[in-house]
Amino acid sequence: MRCKPGDLAVVIGDDGVPTFEVNIGKLLEVLSPGDEVGDWTCRAISPMWNGFSFDPPGSIGDIADYLLRPIRGAPGRDETLEWAPVGESRVETL
Repeated sequence: MRCKPGDLAVVIGDDGVPTFEVNIGKLLEVLSPGDEVGDWTCRAISPMWNGFSFDPPGSIGDIADYLLRPIRGAPGRDETLEWAPVGESRVETL
């Protein structure tokens, strides 16, 4: 899982639902694990499209972790490296 409770996160995917692409780039606060495995319960910081209308900031709902990227102000260990394959670095050293 990329996110953890307390994170601010940006929506990076639409789960293949074309009408949900308007949520890409929206901000959420991660509150707790969601009802489904791999989901988080989040509070919307930005208005979020729910499929019928826009939910206002402060609305709470669940979203899959893979659709989110955490925004963290403090450096920390990237937990993704524990499960994602890591390729060669393309950064040249001077």
